[in-house]
Amino acid sequence: MPCRLLEMLIQVVFDSMHERLRTHAESVASFGGGAREKAMIESRFNELLAHAKILLRKKWLFGVLDDFVTKQLPHNVTWGLSLLYDMEHKVDRSLTSTQGELAQALRFLASVVSQSFLAFGDILELHRKFIELSSGVHWIFELEELLDATPSG
Repeated sequence: MPCRLLEMLIQVVFDSMHERLRTHAESVASFGGGAREKAMIESRFNELLAHAKILLRKKWLFGVLDDFVTKQLPHNVTWGLSLLYDMEHKVDRSLTSTQGELAQALRFLASVVSQSFLAFGDILELHRKFIELSSGVHWIFELEELLDATPSG
């Protein structure tokens, strides 16, 4: 998705700069404005490149955060809660029944914590999917407006 978006942004910038140059080609040629136009185009593309770097950096940070929240944090929280649970229950741990109860409680705790963090990760993922959906809907409405503006026949 980011590559497609970047390609579309480059195309839009290129098209707008090309149209501007076509519109003012005679003036640019007459008054020797080629260097100025080149500098303007390079400036626009540099702005686009800086914006793309920011977007990619944010996407990377979001991926790191999502990975940490859904994969690393649940294990650490489960470990901490298991330690607290173990310290709170001061029964004879040598009994087989006590070990079984402890193992069952810890398994249940790990499952609850893991599922909670996975649900939070799904919420983060829903935000990204919603943005993709809204951009798709936006493109469809733009296409519909373009088709409505085109003279029929």
